[in-house]
Amino acid sequence: GIAAYGTDGKITFHSDYSSIVYAGEMTKSADPTQPTYTGDHYITINATTKTSNYEMGWIVQYTITLDVDYMIPFYKPAFNGQEIAIMDIVNEGTSWVVNLLFSGGSGQYPYVYAFAPLTELPSSAITLNTHGIAVYDANSNLVFTDSKSPLRIDDIIEITHGTTIKSGSKGTCGN
Repeated sequence: GIAAYGTDGKITFHSDYSSIVYAGEMTKSADPTQPTYTGDHYITINATTKTSNYEMGWIVQYTITLDVDYMIPFYKPAFNGQEIAIMDIVNEGTSWVVNLLFSGGSGQYPYVYAFAPLTELPSSAITLNTHGIAVYDANSNLVFTDSKSPLRIDDIIEITHGTTIKSGSKGTCGN
């Protein structure tokens, strides 16, 4: 096998592992909407109380068609400090759906990009460079090429409880 490391000592590619590569930008499939509270025990609240105590941001849905078993979504915030949470990822056949919650205005939704194992992408999605590198595993599967942008994680951040998240009691329950 073959392995290559960057000047920082981190692995760049290894012939035993498929690279996770950029598979495409996900498409916003519905306009952002704010969650609403409904049901048998719904209690009407005024707009000020809703905003100060219950504001959760906007929910938006993204889709992409990929014939892969694994897909990793990464998002690019619309502005510095934007709060974003991926709510769920749904796969039905070749259709992938990502639902996420974000802060800001309805037009400030983040961009979402899909990454997948190179070995799972169809050959039609991969064009090798005439002067570049291609790495294959022992089964002749392409596991790295410089013609597809790999996912590289350079740092890990700590996620902490934000000051804008309310943690006190917001109402009462009764019969």
